[in-house]
Amino acid sequence: MTPPDAEPRATIIDFGSKERFSSRVDAYARYRPSYPQAVVDSLMRKFPSVSASSLSVADVGSGTGIFARLLLDNGLTVYGIEPNTSMRKRAEETLSSYRGFWSVGGEATHTALPDHSVDVVTAAQAFHWFAVPGAVREFSRVLKYSGLVLLVWNDRRTSVDKFHEEYEALLLRYCPEYADVNHRNVTLQSICDLFVGWKISIEHFENDQHVSFAGLKGRLDSSSYCPAPDHSDYRPLMDGLFDLFNRFNRNGEIVLRQDCTVYFAHRPR
Repeated sequence: MTPPDAEPRATIIDFGSKERFSSRVDAYARYRPSYPQAVVDSLMRKFPSVSASSLSVADVGSGTGIFARLLLDNGLTVYGIEPNTSMRKRAEETLSSYRGFWSVGGEATHTALPDHSVDVVTAAQAFHWFAVPGAVREFSRVLKYSGLVLLVWNDRRTSVDKFHEEYEALLLRYCPEYADVNHRNVTLQSICDLFVGWKISIEHFENDQHVSFAGLKGRLDSSSYCPAPDHSDYRPLMDGLFDLFNRFNRNGEIVLRQDCTVYFAHRPR
C-alpha cells in the first residue's frame, strides 16, 4: 500500500495536533521504556504463514516512535499515525533510516489510510486517550478482513515492594490527574464491551526498567499527569522522588517492576 500523497515520506495529512505531550517530547523519547521482543514474537505467531516483511501495521498514537521502532526492527512496514506535531516530528527524525516507516498526521478516528489496507493496528500506551467508539470503527475500516488489533501497555507494579508502594503514594499525593488518566482503568471487560463480536485474548510479558535518578525523574516528567515545573506541587514531588531514590537505590539504580500487557483483538470476518 502506498500512503496518500506519500512524497516525501514524512507528514502527510494533519487533522490538528493534540498538544498534551508537546512539552514532554524530549523526556518521552529519552526515558520511556520500549516493549519486549516477545510482543512481536507473539504477533507473528498469529500470522504463521506470513513473513514479517509482508505485514503492514498502522501504529496509532505512535508518539515519538518507540513501539514503531520495535516493529521496524523486526521487518514490518509501519504507518505511524500521530496527531501531535512535536511527537510526530521526533519520530520522523529518529526513524528516518527505516525504509518501511511512513509518518501520517492522522488520529485514531481519522487515520487517513484506505479501507482494508493494513494487516495490524497497534496502539502502545495510547488507547486510553482515544475517542474509543470512533477509534474501533476506524480500526475496523482500515483493517483487512483477517486483521488484528494490538493494544499494548507497560504496567508498573504498585505493590511489589516498599519502593513501589511509596512511589504510588507519592503520585497520588502530588499528581492530581494521576488517578483519572491511569490506563489501569482499562480492563478486559471494557475491551470486550468496545470490540463487540471480536475475539479477544490477553497476554502478559515481563518488562522491568533499570533507571538512574535521571531516568526515574525523566520517566515521571514524561507522564501527562506530572505537574509542570512551575506548578506548586512539582518541587515537593521531586523532593519526594529524590528521597525515595536515595533510600531504595542499589548501586545508583532503581528497578521499576513492570508487566507489559497486550490485548489481542481479532477482527470478525
